[in-house]
Amino acid sequence: MRNWIALLLGTALAALTVGCGGGGGGGNAGGGGAPVDTVPPSITATSATSPASSDGGPVPVTATVTDAGGVKEVYALITLPGGGSERVNMFLTSGAIYQGTFNAPANYEFDPALYIVIVNAADKSDNYGASFPFNFEVPGFEFPPPPPEEP
Repeated sequence: MRNWIALLLGTALAALTVGCGGGGGGGNAGGGGAPVDTVPPSITATSATSPASSDGGPVPVTATVTDAGGVKEVYALITLPGGGSERVNMFLTSGAIYQGTFNAPANYEFDPALYIVIVNAADKSDNYGASFPFNFEVPGFEFPPPPPEEP
């Protein structure tokens, strides 16, 4: 009798679990799908070229950005000398090099104006990475030299 009960319970349990499949299934999680990308983009070779004079002007910002799954967006966040920040979108120029341009205003102070830059990137799986901070300066204002004395 006990054998019949055990056989009946085992058969009922097997019938209830048929088609359960083992979970997961959708998206990139579980069920044997593709592995989930959790690695952010790599951001290297960052640079910004300071203007030559206190007049300011265009400042090219460049970075090399790579990601095995593909890069979705790249931008520079530039902290301004007086506070606040400005976002500069960066675009693929060649290979893995991205570039954007910040228009630095004239600096009417005698001390250089220091700008701090962090390049940010997102990949196609929405992983975000950021560069180490780097900077550029707009030179301070200088009075022109006096005219030469006449003999």
